[in-house]
Amino acid sequence: MDDLDHLDHLILDNLVWPWENQRMRPSHSMIAVLALLSCKQEPRDNARFLGPCADPTSALAAPAIDAYVRSVVPKPRRFLIASGTDSALPGGSEGRLQRHGPTYVFPADPALRQRVLTRLDSVAAIYGDMPTLLVTYRGVARAGDDRAIVRLGGYFVSGSPTGTVAHRAVQFVCDTARWNVVRAEEERQS
Repeated sequence: MDDLDHLDHLILDNLVWPWENQRMRPSHSMIAVLALLSCKQEPRDNARFLGPCADPTSALAAPAIDAYVRSVVPKPRRFLIASGTDSALPGGSEGRLQRHGPTYVFPADPALRQRVLTRLDSVAAIYGDMPTLLVTYRGVARAGDDRAIVRLGGYFVSGSPTGTVAHRAVQFVCDTARWNVVRAEEERQS
């Protein structure tokens, strides 16, 4: 009888149950199913299978900077960012703007502003026309269930386009549960 108990124990120990097999764990099979489902191409408007996007925040200003700078004509060679005002770019946006060219702080104090402009003009005297754009943040808003708009303002303060206004509305669409830039359009308002 001892041998039979030993034999039963040996058979039960070596029996492979589906959930104990490494290749058949539920987590691995779910990953395989999800991978197959994600390969199916969906039209852009129907791709929101991961759920709705969170409310748009000022964090969208950073990706909006790229579309904004690409849309401005003439292409700015230097940038100014406001400091100490409600028009200052949100955190993280300054770094994105620096990818497009030298970026300087434009202080709220008029005397300090004049010093910055004088310094920029002295550099332009050496290197030629250098359109300098003051970039301002004008807000973010939801525009429907799956759309958001980031408004950025711009004023050329030196170079050949001095005095030109470059306001843009950068449009986003909620696609696959995240905000993606669609385009930047010129705004005619001041």
